[in-house]
Amino acid sequence: MEGTGPVDAVVNLLIGLGLPGVIIITLGFAVHRLYNRNQELLDTMVETGRETVKAQKTATASINRLSDLLLRGKAPE
Repeated sequence: MEGTGPVDAVVNLLIGLGLPGVIIITLGFAVHRLYNRNQELLDTMVETGRETVKAQKTATASINRLSDLLLRGKAPE
């Protein structure tokens, strides 16, 4: 009796491909996972960049306000 389940089908496919085929499939899978992880990191970097720009704008506004206070002796209206 020969197995016909999905696991048996995968095993038979891997046996049919041989070692070079299995290595190629494994490397392809690894590259795919690395690509996905790289995309996640790029998305995180973009979001971090946006937050940094917001923080820099806020800091610049605060510095300008403090400068006005120090130079003019009062806060701008």
